[in-house]
This record gives sequence, C-alpha cells and structure tokens, in this order.
Amino acid sequence: MPTPTALRPPREEPEPGTPASGRWIALALVVAAPMGLATVPTARFALDDWFQLAVARGSVGPAQGVAATAPFDLFRFSSGDPDANAEAMAQGLVPWFTDPAWKLSLWRPLASALHTLDLHLFGLDPTAAALHSLAWYVLLCGLVASLYQQLLPGRVGGIAGLLFAVAAPHHQAVAWGPARNALITAALGAAALVAHHRAHVAGWRAGRPLAWTLLALALLGGEAALGMAAMLLAHVAVHGGPGWRARVRSGAPYVAITLVWLGAYVAQGHGTARSGAYVNPLDHPIAFALEVPTRLAASMAVLLVGAPAELWFFAPASHLPLALLGLVATGLGAVWGGRVWRRQAPGTQHHLTWLALGALAALVPQLAGQLGPRSYVIPTLGSCAWIAVVLADARLPRSGGAAGRVAAGLLALPHVVLAPLVWVGASAFYARLLDDTEVRFAELGLDDPGSASRSLVVLTAPDALVGFYVPFRFAALHGATLPGWRAVSFAACDHRLHVTGERSLELELRGGRLFDTGFEQVLRDPTEAMPVGHAVRLPDLEVRVLATDVDGRPLRLGLTLARPLEDVELWAWTDGAMQRLAVPAIGTPLDLRWTARP
Repeated sequence: MPTPTALRPPREEPEPGTPASGRWIALALVVAAPMGLATVPTARFALDDWFQLAVARGSVGPAQGVAATAPFDLFRFSSGDPDANAEAMAQGLVPWFTDPAWKLSLWRPLASALHTLDLHLFGLDPTAAALHSLAWYVLLCGLVASLYQQLLPGRVGGIAGLLFAVAAPHHQAVAWGPARNALITAALGAAALVAHHRAHVAGWRAGRPLAWTLLALALLGGEAALGMAAMLLAHVAVHGGPGWRARVRSGAPYVAITLVWLGAYVAQGHGTARSGAYVNPLDHPIAFALEVPTRLAASMAVLLVGAPAELWFFAPASHLPLALLGLVATGLGAVWGGRVWRRQAPGTQHHLTWLALGALAALVPQLAGQLGPRSYVIPTLGSCAWIAVVLADARLPRSGGAAGRVAAGLLALPHVVLAPLVWVGASAFYARLLDDTEVRFAELGLDDPGSASRSLVVLTAPDALVGFYVPFRFAALHGATLPGWRAVSFAACDHRLHVTGERSLELELRGGRLFDTGFEQVLRDPTEAMPVGHAVRLPDLEVRVLATDVDGRPLRLGLTLARPLEDVELWAWTDGAMQRLAVPAIGTPLDLRWTARP
C-alpha cells in the first residue's frame, strides 16, 4: 500500500546534478565573480605584501630568520629569537618598542609558494595577484554552493550559496594578497567536505581518501584549515554512522592528519609569543581561555548581525561593545533559530546541527589571532546556511506573522542588501587609503633608491602603513633596506617636541598614549608596562621612557642620537602631511598637530 503523501518522510538529500541544483550553483558563480571583480580595479600592494615581496626578492630575510626557506615561508615575520629581533630593530625593520621576544611565525607553505609564483610570473603587478585570488574565491563559492545543494532543500540551498558569495567578511581575503591563504584553506577544505559528504550519502569509495588528502593540503595553506577539520569532525559527530565506534573510525583519519600537521608546526618553531593581538593556546592556554569569551562574542556580532569585521583591528575600543552586541544577537538568535530548527525536516535539522557546531568550532583557532574579515571565511559556511533557512522560514504563515517577517527583514538588511555594497565601498576605501599612503612615501622622498644611505627619525607617523611598512616597501622596490629608518610614535594624538641638547630631544604625547592601536599591539602586549627609565639602545639612537600613565604606557620619551641633530632628518606627521622639521632652538617647544587622514 503506498504511503500517503502527508506521511512520507521528507527527502533528506537533494539529488546533486539535477538541473535545479546546477542552476543554483551557476548562479552562485555568476554572483561571486562580480563581487571579486569589484576588488580588481582598486588592487594595491599594502602592508604584508611589501614584507613578502621583499623576502621573496631576497632583500630582507637574515634578520628575521626567513631567508633560508623564503619561497615557502613568507609568513615567518619573526622567529622569536631576541638576537634576531635586536638585529631587525638595528636594521630599521621593526620599531624600537617591539618586544625583544616577539614572535609571529605562521606555517603556510602552499600559500607562500603561490605568492612566490605570482612574483615570478607577474612581477610587481597587484592586478594579476588580485585575479589569482579571485580565481580561488570563485572556486570556493562553487564548491560551497554545491555542498549546500546537497544539504539544504532546493531553493534554501540556493539562497545559502548566494549569501555566501556576497558575504561582506570575504572581501578582504580577495582584495588583499596576504589574506589569500584564507581562500586557499577554505576552498580545499570545502572540497574535502564535498568528498566526505558524498562518501557518506552515496558510498563513494574514493571520497574519504580524497577528503583526507584535501584536508592535508588545506592545512599546508594555513592555520585556518583547523576550522575545516572542525567542520569535518562535526559532520562525523552527527552523520558518522550508528554508534560511537563508527564515528571514531570515520573521524580518526582527520584527527591523525591534524595532529601530524600540529607536530610539524611546533617542531619547526612556528607560533606566536609576546604579542597583544595573538594569544598562543599551546604556550598560554589560560590566557587564551580568558580571551575566548570576548573574542567569540564579538565574532558572533560579525556573523549574525553583520557588524564590520575590521573594527576589532582598527578600533580596539570597540572590543567590548562588539562583544555585548554579539551576546545579545546570540541570545535572540538561539531562541529564534531554535523555533525555526524545529519546523525543519529531520534531514535538514541534522545538517543545520553539524553546520552550527562546525562553525562554532571553526571560530576557535581564529580566536588565537588578530581578528579581521579573513577570520570568518570558514565560519560563514555555517552562518550563511542558518541565515538562509531563517529567511526562507519567515515567508511561511507559521513563522510568527508580521513580527517574524519584520525580524527577517532586519536580518536580511546586512546580509542581503548591504553586503554587496561593502565589496564596492570597502574596495574604494582601501584604494583611497593606500593611494594616500603613496603620497606619504613621495613626501618622504623614498621613491629614490639612493635613500638607503639616509638617516630618517620619524617622530610621529600617521599609522603603521607609514611607520612600520616603509622599510619593506623600499626593500621590495629597490632591493635594499633602510638601516637609518627610525619610527618613534604611531599614536593618534598631538605631540610636543623639546630639543634638550645638540644630540638630544624629548617627545611628549598630548591627549594620547602609545600601544592603543591594533598594529602596535601586534608587536607588543600593551599590558607589559614600560617603567620610567626603560631604555632601548639602537646603533644610532637611544629611546628612554621619561613618563608613563597609570598603566605603564609611555607618555614622554627622551631621544639621544649618535650624531648631531643637524646631520639627521627629523620627520613628523603634522598638519595632514609628512613634513621634514627644521630643528628648533634648545628649549623652544614645537607642537606637532596630528590630523586624521582625509
């Protein structure tokens, strides 16, 4: 006797390869391509690009321990060796306030090799590098759209794929070359998920070995692949077979691959230390555990309500407000999402469960680093699926009526309406910022290769784009370092200069303090106080702390140069430009007025 339609179990797995699923996958690709293309006209090299180009060209390396393996080790910014850090400081590659034991060494050999390949194929062409990243993004969106078609019913899976293609946090990974590793790890990891899932639902014998291989490659792309390992294990936990033994057998290869990678990671000396922006859970598990609640809550604000992911880095004061917003969003989302989940077919419920668990677990390794848009490429695989289901459910009468539709409209605003605009707006904003930085370089006269012999003491810099990355840009373009480059303060406040002798001066911060910006906190933990009298001695400059605030952050610095002031170029960011200063008379103060970039 045929089963009545009302009693038939819902189809848990949409058939892959149907015309409907193919159309949704194609539509996701059609949407992803112009999103990425929006970044190409504004492509510029910036920040870590300059470091990696300088290392790849052999202009920088020995001071930071990267020269021997540069083609495959472009993310070893510092090995943590105090002697190497001291040498880097002496060469002008890191500022005076960098923690002597600062370590930022990330193992990304596959991503590094592709950056080196870009340089050999395209030279210093940021447009070609951006197109390379775009290719990875289109591949990623196609794989994710294909996966959603296998997990979510019909149109819902299609909507999820479109949400993923336009997700605002993905912009940075496409627009900025050094963040490409997030796309590489996500694409290879998504392919592993597709292979694993097909092995589970269709008995594809090659699926699991292929998934193991793809996960191993993803881990060679970057640490973010730990998130994809978490997604795979979440799938195993929910769908791994009857009984815990079957689940253990299914998940064991992924655990083994991850542990082997972790062992190689540690054995090669990779990791982070003595940074306020990075917390190494292996070396400092308690400190990491204390950071998790704030960072996790802030991340939920990004994933659920579309809070700008850049705020964490560019505005450290936003950390607590972001966390509070994330807590509220998580509470409301749990209640609303739970009601929606109960209205789904059993198969969809299972998939939503492992996607949510996987997304949360995928966030954990990201919480150890400097949070930014690239941190959310993998977790959005789970959040976009849930948002698609919630939006589709709001159209049904049982969803809560007008109130439910209004709430769904508020959810759609950041994820559907504003997200595509972010791609265009953010691209234009970053291009303008970087073009302005080029103006600052020109003001400093650093387009001349002969500048390698100059001595520049930059008392105040507008930001790290100028204060930190100038030597790497110079090395990438001209093949030489700037050993006479000394950047003193990145603080966004007015300063007052006092000349106290033929070779000495004092710099007073007025209305601000050091180590408040996200970039300074990468180089030094702001909770590590610098007591009065603390001195850093460089070959041509000594910096001494003369006064601090209650937290031990410097407010007044004494500078003693090895040469008379007349033989040194004094520069400062004042009145909206980088200006070379005329040395004032001893005892005559000079105000340096800080202004935000236009």
